[in-house]
Amino acid sequence: MEKEYLLREKPLKALWLFALPMMVGNLFQQFYTMADSMIVGRFVGEDALAAIGASYALTNVFICIAIGGGVGAGVLTGRYFGAREYLRLRLCIRTALMTFLVLSLLLSAFGLLFCSAILRALHTPGNVLPMASAYLMIYFLGLPFLFLYNVLSAMFNALGRSRVPLYLLIFSSALNIGLDLCLVCGLKLGIEGAAWATLAAQTVSAVLSFLLFRRTLNQCTAPEPLTDSCDKSIAESPLRQSPDSEIPVHPMSDGIEHHSALSITLFSLTELAAITRIALPSIFQQATVSIGAMLVQAVINPFGSQVLAGYAAASRLESFCIVPMSALGQAMSAYTSQNLGAAGKAIVSTEPLSQAHDTAPKNLSSPEADAETSLHYIKRVRQGYRAALALAGGFAVLLCIFLLLSARPLSASFLGPGGTNLALETGVQYLHFINFFFALIGLKMCTDGVLRGAADMGMFTLANLANLTFRVLFAALLAPRFGAAFVWYAIPLGWLLNSLISGYEYRSGRWLPPPFNKHNWS
Repeated sequence: MEKEYLLREKPLKALWLFALPMMVGNLFQQFYTMADSMIVGRFVGEDALAAIGASYALTNVFICIAIGGGVGAGVLTGRYFGAREYLRLRLCIRTALMTFLVLSLLLSAFGLLFCSAILRALHTPGNVLPMASAYLMIYFLGLPFLFLYNVLSAMFNALGRSRVPLYLLIFSSALNIGLDLCLVCGLKLGIEGAAWATLAAQTVSAVLSFLLFRRTLNQCTAPEPLTDSCDKSIAESPLRQSPDSEIPVHPMSDGIEHHSALSITLFSLTELAAITRIALPSIFQQATVSIGAMLVQAVINPFGSQVLAGYAAASRLESFCIVPMSALGQAMSAYTSQNLGAAGKAIVSTEPLSQAHDTAPKNLSSPEADAETSLHYIKRVRQGYRAALALAGGFAVLLCIFLLLSARPLSASFLGPGGTNLALETGVQYLHFINFFFALIGLKMCTDGVLRGAADMGMFTLANLANLTFRVLFAALLAPRFGAAFVWYAIPLGWLLNSLISGYEYRSGRWLPPPFNKHNWS
C-alpha cells in the first residue's frame, strides 16, 4: 500500500482503507467484552452480570489513564525514531516504562483499598456489591500488566509495527474467552473465575508484548546496517522527515547524542516532562468520558440489579455497534492532519524546533507551498468529511435494521434462562430506542475527527464536556423521578449538543490554517 494514500487516493477509498484495520481490532476487543459478560450472565446468573456492569464504569477510568499515558510515550518514541536518535529513544522508553510501572502500582493499591467504598458511593445494589467488590479486587491486581500492554502497544505503533498489537489483542481475547469457559463453566469459580481469566490473559499478553518489543527495538535501532523491515518502518512512520530537511530534535535537546551518558541513564526528568506534556491532555479527555459514564452508572444503580443487568447487556451491544463510527472518527482525524499538513501548515506541534536550512528545497509542508496545491488539499478535507458522513450514514442504517431484528435474542443471550423479564425488557427497550440515533454518533465522531486532526482541541474538548455534562445532569435530575428510560433519552440529546457545537466550529472554518480560515468551508 502506498504510504501516502491518505493524500493520493480518492477520499472515500482512503478513509475506508485506514478505518478497516481499526474496525477489526476494536471489534475483536468488543467481542471479547461481550463474550465475557455473556458467559458470566448465562453460567453464573443475572446478579453476576449486574456486578460486572457495576464494575465496568470504574475499570474504564483506569483503562483510559493507561491509554492516555501510552499516547504520550508513543508520540515521543515516534519522534526520536523518526529522527534516528536511538540513544534518546531508549532513554525515553526506559523513563516511560519506569514511570507507568510506579503509577500503575499506586493506582492498583488505591483500587484495592477503596474499591468497595467507591462502589457504595455509586449506589451499587446491595445484592451485587460483594460480587462487584470481589471482581474488582482481582482486577486491580493486574493493573500493572494492563498499563504495560497499553504503553507498549503505543510504542509498537510509533515504530511502524501496528499489526503486532492487533495480533496480541486477538491472542489475548481468545485466551481470555478460553479461560472464562474453563474457570467459570468448568471449575464453577463464578465471577471470581472471570476476573482471574482476565488477569491471566492480561499478564500473558503484557509479557509477550515486552519480549517482542525488546526484539523489535534491537532490530530497529541496530547501528549498522538497518534491516529492510526497519527501513520500511522508518519510511512508513508519519514522523519521518525529508532527507533534505533538518532532523527534528526534542524541544529540550541540543540535538547532540551524548552516547556515554545516555547509554547508562535509566531515568530522565527531561523525558518525563516531555511525556507528561503530551499525555496529560489525552488522559484528561479520556478520563472525563469515563467519569461521566461512571456518574451515569450511579443514576442507574438505585433501580436495582435487574435493571442494571439489562442495561449492562444493552451497553455491551451498543459498544459493539458504534465501533465503525469510532474508527471513522479516528480515520478522519489522521486524514485531516495529513492533508492540512500537505496544504502548508504544521498542524501538530509542541515548542518551536530548529529552523530549516535556507537552502532546503520547497515541499508540500513548507510555508511557501503553491496556493493552488494548498487549496487542493483543503478541499480534500471537505470531500473526506462528506465521504466519512456517507459511510457513517450507511453503517447507521444497517445497524438500525440489525438491532430491530435481533435486540431481543441478543439481550436474552446475555441473561440466560434464569434472566428476569424486567432485565430483558430493559435491555430491549434501550436498544430499540438508541438504534435510531446511530447517525448522530456518526456525525459527532466524524466532526470531532476533523477538529482533532486540525489540532482544534479547545472546541473539541468543549463539545465533549458539554455532551457529558448534559447527559449526567439530564439523567440525574429526571431519571429518579420519571424512570430509568430517561438515562438513555439523555444519550442522543448529548450527541446532538456535541454535534451542534463541533459542527458550528467546522462551518466557521476557524480550524483551518491561515489564510484559509477566513473562508466558510461548510
